[in-house]
Amino acid sequence: MGIECIARHQRCLSLCPLLGWQQADQKLKFLAAICTACGTATMDSSVWDELYYFQWEVVDTIQVLLQEEPTDDLGTTVWQQAMLAITSMSRVGLRLEEKTSSLLQACFRSIFYQHPQEDTQDPEASLYSKTMAVMDSMLKVLVCSAGTLGILELQNILQVLLPFTRSQREAVQERAVAQIASLIEFTTCSMPQVCSCFAQTIVLRHQCSKSHQFAILGLLVGHLILCCTCKRERTRHKATEALHHLHTFILKQRSKRGRVGPVRASQSFASDFSAQHSDCTSSSAPSLSAPLFFSSPGRQPRSHDRGQLEHQEVWQARQPQQLLQTSGAREIFLKFTKYLRPSDRADIILLAIKNMRDPSTYSIRVAAHMVDVLVLGPAFQPGQVLKIVRAIYTNLPSIRMLVAVNSLDRALRVLADKHPSEVVAGLLHCSPTCTYVAMTMWAVMLFEPQAAKKVLQELINVMMNQSLHKTSASTKDNPRVLSLAAASTISKILLQSSCTWDVEDIFPRLFLALLFQVSFTTELTPEEVQIFWKGHQQGLIAPIRSVVWAMTVLLCRMGLESHMLAIEAQGGWDMLLSAQTHLLGVRIVAREMMNTPRSLRSTIFRHLAELLSVENPSWEMVAMVFFVEMVGCTDLSEELDCALAIFPMYLQSQCLGMPTLVLRAILRLTERPDTARKTLVLLPYVMERLQADDSDGSAVALSVLDNMLQLPAGKKPSLIALALADKLQPLFDNHLDTVREQSIHLFQSLMWLVVGAEKKKMKKKVWSSLLPLLLHLHDQNKSVAKASQEALRSAGLFLKWRQLEHMAETGQAWRITECLGGTPASLGA
Repeated sequence: MGIECIARHQRCLSLCPLLGWQQADQKLKFLAAICTACGTATMDSSVWDELYYFQWEVVDTIQVLLQEEPTDDLGTTVWQQAMLAITSMSRVGLRLEEKTSSLLQACFRSIFYQHPQEDTQDPEASLYSKTMAVMDSMLKVLVCSAGTLGILELQNILQVLLPFTRSQREAVQERAVAQIASLIEFTTCSMPQVCSCFAQTIVLRHQCSKSHQFAILGLLVGHLILCCTCKRERTRHKATEALHHLHTFILKQRSKRGRVGPVRASQSFASDFSAQHSDCTSSSAPSLSAPLFFSSPGRQPRSHDRGQLEHQEVWQARQPQQLLQTSGAREIFLKFTKYLRPSDRADIILLAIKNMRDPSTYSIRVAAHMVDVLVLGPAFQPGQVLKIVRAIYTNLPSIRMLVAVNSLDRALRVLADKHPSEVVAGLLHCSPTCTYVAMTMWAVMLFEPQAAKKVLQELINVMMNQSLHKTSASTKDNPRVLSLAAASTISKILLQSSCTWDVEDIFPRLFLALLFQVSFTTELTPEEVQIFWKGHQQGLIAPIRSVVWAMTVLLCRMGLESHMLAIEAQGGWDMLLSAQTHLLGVRIVAREMMNTPRSLRSTIFRHLAELLSVENPSWEMVAMVFFVEMVGCTDLSEELDCALAIFPMYLQSQCLGMPTLVLRAILRLTERPDTARKTLVLLPYVMERLQADDSDGSAVALSVLDNMLQLPAGKKPSLIALALADKLQPLFDNHLDTVREQSIHLFQSLMWLVVGAEKKKMKKKVWSSLLPLLLHLHDQNKSVAKASQEALRSAGLFLKWRQLEHMAETGQAWRITECLGGTPASLGA
């Protein structure tokens, strides 16, 4: 019967949108029918089944019905009846799920924003009072009817309520805080199940169910503490009352798990709070008296607790408003800090920063105090740090009070010292082009030497993270754009004379990172440059010029202005700007840096070696060009081992031109008496380069081997000569004249390096080389032909074949062919 009535009224409401009292009457009948049906459902399961089937349609109709009601005047009891209907549905186990928040939002927005009713005898005041009572009852039923999900339902309700505590209208603020106080008091008595990690500063490593988490603790404490500082006295009183109930709830949860004794943990806090609650108990909840804090259930206070109990009775006799006068919001806040996890602390910090903008609503000093205290706690998660940095960046331009600005400065320094990576990444995300606000934040962090060192190192790390593969349409996911942002930031930081950090301490790493960044910037796509410039193009110089400018400023800050001018005179800075001449510019810069003091050169050289110890295609070519130039420093022989350790890896590199570049460096070392012998450790790797498909590299490798083979003595050269002979013969036919000539000359030299028993093996290799050498007697290149003639003469001498020696010396190729058993063509067959 109830369901038919609901359906009839529902159809009437949807098809006949009546006006005035008729519409209100129709709505009231519909809402009453819901209550009736829910009452019947407790006794008739078939009615419950029908209600369950139609519950979403019913809820949607209630929502539409409420949207039609005026929000500035209650007028009728429709709001009461609607909340009674919601209450009735909840009582019989019909959960509103995702509809709850929107329904509650509508109820709060209409009821809280009603004009204050001063005359309690006025009918409208009576209607409003009853409506508030119904709403309070509805919220408590929603929590109770949720069962094991009660704590989750409570948090959903509080999430909707909390924004109203920040309303500019004092009456709205007071009503929202009062409702929160009532809900927390009720929850304290009903004791829903909360996870064991609740109110633990050290979070246990476990996975707790979302339905048992109390994730809103930080937001709740933060809002209520700020409400303790608002102008309206009744709001302050209700906020303090709510905090008292919340603290009681925390203590009961902790004592329930046996982790904290209720007496010891609550004595100091109870002395702050209990005085104001002698008149705050409601008919729906038991009185919260002193024994609640000082004794476990079923246990009488011990004798030494009686003094404390008497002290609490004195506090209870005082007026509620005395609490804030004697303790203050700051002291009350400190009572909660030991229960806050990092996520709770982050929530409060974000809330406090946001409320520093408007000094008319809450106390800015209290908000600043909360930030000062909470940033000093245990470490935050990376995502929490990013949110805090973004909040500071977003709100800083609107914050005027010095106490708030100073608090944010201190917070930035602490975070930069504890979480440098996250702070740097967060600020670069906020401002890739380093706006005035961002520069203000960088300057704050760099003012403290310890934090400055960490921040600058992180900026360098970001610049060095130049992935060639990971690109994105956003700054956040594009390390290429972020590295450019870091370089732009560094360039602006260097221009700040107020920065007190030590340039010398970080110069080698910073200078090289900027140099690599110049190279990297020349390879940026137009799309990536657009990401960086988006919304910030006015007044900016080209990104690559910004980085080059930073390098010049850095040299001047180091007292190397003459070196900077020398590079400019040679056109080095301009060459760096072009992809075609970039490496030439790098060479000019490197050569000029060779003229710096030895200690600085040594540091740069070692840092380059450290960087090159791990392959990175983003900047390894630039680093190797710089490194190879510095290898030429005659006073860096002590650091030579660093080079010899990394060269083998790059001799095998697939990077175009890299092996040849390294071979040229080795060649220079083999030409120096003080370093030549050390290069012999690289001989096997150089020999391997002869088999690579790189004629230019082979040419350099042959010169290196020629120098190396003049160094060793004893039996070892024989073994090397035998191994090398097989690798040289294929090069006789190389397309480069230089390679053909050098390989033949080197083969000629190998014959005389073999001694002892290995000489017989070498003779076989020499015999197999005669025909290729004979063919090259007619090479188009005269130098190759002459090298072949000399090699044949040496072969005759080595094989003790005087006729071959004579014929090669006189250039009788046709006679050599006859001696070998036929024409070259027949021999080749």
